[in-house]
Amino acid sequence: MFDVSVIVPMYNARKYIVDCVNGLLRQSLDSVEVIIVNDCSSDDSMKLCKKHFGNNERVQLIDQPRNMGPGAARNAGIAVARGEYIAFADSDDAVRPDAYKAMYDAAKEADADVIHVTGALIQTVDDAPDNLGMLTDDKLYRVTLDEGDRPDKLTILSDNVEDRLKEWHLHHIHWSIWNKLYRRSFIEDNNLRFGDTKMAEDQVFCLGCLLKARKYAKLPGEWYLYRIGGASLTRGQKQVKTLINALTTQMKITKLIDDTVKGVPYLESNKSKIDEIKTYVLNLLESSYIQPACGKIGAKELYECKELKELFNNNFGDLSDFALFEFLNSHDDVKDVIDVNEMLNNPSFWKSRKEAEEKGAQ
Repeated sequence: MFDVSVIVPMYNARKYIVDCVNGLLRQSLDSVEVIIVNDCSSDDSMKLCKKHFGNNERVQLIDQPRNMGPGAARNAGIAVARGEYIAFADSDDAVRPDAYKAMYDAAKEADADVIHVTGALIQTVDDAPDNLGMLTDDKLYRVTLDEGDRPDKLTILSDNVEDRLKEWHLHHIHWSIWNKLYRRSFIEDNNLRFGDTKMAEDQVFCLGCLLKARKYAKLPGEWYLYRIGGASLTRGQKQVKTLINALTTQMKITKLIDDTVKGVPYLESNKSKIDEIKTYVLNLLESSYIQPACGKIGAKELYECKELKELFNNNFGDLSDFALFEFLNSHDDVKDVIDVNEMLNNPSFWKSRKEAEEKGAQ
């Protein structure tokens, strides 16, 4: 039994994985295990892990039977986790040494099912080292993930589900999975798992945790170092693949939301609130991924896109031509859409924010 199990999905991460795992093993909280789930990497990531960690009793190495995506990899990690609490980290990121001690101590103090850290650290330089933990504070931006009021101490949220849902809609509770600590028994008791979608599976998982947690607590701080332009699923993909992944996710996400919020009494008696959640997530996929991708692909290429036609044929049967026509008719003239993900994935954006804040503080 460990205090914390950190689950790390891995796909072609040979450049970062050893430094990432070493950083997790060097946490000031001694009782931490690391679970590396290899999602059928085509490089020698797993070979490196076996070489460096194969005999370490605090490391579990798991091979997926086929490439199934990060959600399935995280589920595989949950199934074998031995920690009282669970955390998630990406294979190209880093975690400061005192992170999990601060989070675990807060969880025990609050008797919380979920500890939600309000901040993170983001690089402001293009040439970040392979070991992100080597970046000094002058090359990092301390970002507050949650909008709205920012607690200056450990704060337990209201246990009113309606209040929590309002906070979620207002972006006061950030949906990233890596800034949280989850009680394992809470995850198991509520059968909380990641869906098989390519996108937004983390957001829906976090929503389920928010709505079902007996005690959900916010902890101010910044311990997680998030790599920009790294190897995570939505970074650096070709626009067609991004478009197909986002549309496929839209087609699956409503059922995933239904399954995730099932058993929440407030939502069982207020079905319209579930529809609002679905609309919010569908619109997020539309504005963040689909519209920017369509704008960059262009009308001519959209109409000739074989992958798009195949997707609609597979999902709409006899209505595929009509459904594709409706989609193209509403997306073939998308122009000048701000690609928020591209903006946030640029170190220069965070550098300028840091400089502006430092200038304002003078």
